[in-house]
Amino acid sequence: MQCAVKIVKQPSSHGERGAALKGPAIRIDPSKEGRILARVQHANVVRVQEVLNLRTLCCTALELLGHGDLHAVMKTNGRFSDEAMIRIARDVATGLAFMHGLGIVHRDITPKNIVFANAALTSVKIIDFGLAIEVGEDGRIPPLAVGNGGFAAPEMHRDGWCRNSVDIYAFGSTVAACHAEVKSISELGKNGRTVVMITNGSETGETEHLQLNGDGLPAVQCSTRVVGSGAATGWRHAPKCCVSIAA
Repeated sequence: MQCAVKIVKQPSSHGERGAALKGPAIRIDPSKEGRILARVQHANVVRVQEVLNLRTLCCTALELLGHGDLHAVMKTNGRFSDEAMIRIARDVATGLAFMHGLGIVHRDITPKNIVFANAALTSVKIIDFGLAIEVGEDGRIPPLAVGNGGFAAPEMHRDGWCRNSVDIYAFGSTVAACHAEVKSISELGKNGRTVVMITNGSETGETEHLQLNGDGLPAVQCSTRVVGSGAATGWRHAPKCCVSIAA
């Protein structure tokens, strides 16, 4: 059976910065990704096969997904159709709902961390749980320490506090950027298309889980909350997780 092997250097006693991290050094447990993935057995999440901890390296064997991520496929084929984006949004939302139900927050949802599971490009899986955290752990981290700046929720930049809602925000940013064929939400509106994304959260930004409607699709409703200019103020005040795509 073919697999992809992720090899990460074991951290020193002084702590190290991961490739996606900025700010003060924090101690990273490279085997944690495998342990979390072992809990998240879902059709829309990459499968872990084995984790091998060596003295200086941690090797994580993952299922091989060789059909490209959203960013790469969009770069090659152009903007995704509305139908394709509905399928992608459904798969990502379903995977997030499952992991959030287990008390796991991904913290780095981006187009590059959503990969196609088949050659027909009809199904996707969430990958790269290197920055994932389990509820009950200390979620307060240094500002700018987690996630991609083009997709990360404002509170991650502001105070580093991570809840389920940060994944919802990044999910919305990812779907919006891919549908509009832009690199990040800061570029939305430049191509004349309007994509509306709303998170599911309270006034504090807390989110229990994604709300899915009866046919398994993310709930859809019209809204005037338009993503643009790199700002998404008001997303977390919406009553439901809603995805509205409009030409």
